[in-house]
Amino acid sequence: MIVAALLLAMQVASPQASAAQGAPGAPATQRLQAGITVQPETVTVGSHFVVTARVRAPEGSTIEWPTAPDTSETIEIVSSRAVDSASDSLVTEETARWRLAAWDTGTATIVFDDA
Repeated sequence: MIVAALLLAMQVASPQASAAQGAPGAPATQRLQAGITVQPETVTVGSHFVVTARVRAPEGSTIEWPTAPDTSETIEIVSSRAVDSASDSLVTEETARWRLAAWDTGTATIVFDDA
C-alpha cells in the first residue's frame, strides 16, 4: 500500500497578497487560499494517482507552478501537468493536476521544486 504525501513549493506574486494574507478583517476574496488532494489516497504498486493543487489569490496575482515533481524510482510521471484557470473581478483561481504512478510500497513523499 502506498500513501502519497505532497510538499508543494509554488510562488504567488501579488501586491495585495502579502498585506491581505494575514490581515484579520480582510475579506476572504483577498486572502491567499491553497489546497492539495491526492486521489486515490492509497494505491497499489503500478497504480496511477492524481495530485491536485488549487490556489485562490487576489485578482491580478500571478501563480507559477512547478513543471513536475522531483521523482525517484518509486514515483513516475505519467502525464505532464495540466492547469485550469478562472478569474473574476476579485480573485484568480488555478488548479494544477499531475498524474503519477507508484512503483514501491510504503509511504511516499512527493516533493516539488520551486516554480
